Amino acid sequence: MKINKTIPLALLLMCLSIYACQESEPNQQGQEKLQEEKINTKNLIGEWKVINAEKNGEKLNSIEDAIFIFDTDKTLSINSNFPGINKDEATPYELDDLTIGKVGSLELDFEIISLTESSMLLESKIQGIGFTFELKK
Repeated sequence: MKINKTIPLALLLMCLSIYACQESEPNQQGQEKLQEEKINTKNLIGEWKVINAEKNGEKLNSIEDAIFIFDTDKTLSINSNFPGINKDEATPYELDDLTIGKVGSLELDFEIISLTESSMLLESKIQGIGFTFELKK
């Protein structure tokens, strides 16, 4: 029995086409998993005490000892006066890669510079002014 040479070639091309059409970007669950690998978002949850704060590189004493509470329902409470955030009121936030975003009525963004189980460093621009917050659990 003689096999036509075009059939194996057609099968090979069909397999390559199917492989090439597969998703090259991770799906939503894959993207969330990649984000969690970059920053273990489980470390974010909890009560954080500000141990050092700077405004434009200069020490800011008025917010030291403030408490940031990140809850599992993606809300943040701060026990200190903060622009656009009501004191001691749970305020929703979004977590996007290295940004804690859209916090409060001013939709503040906090860039996560580092995050471990017990320490976190955040940077933000509030009304055009640079802030750095060092926090400990």
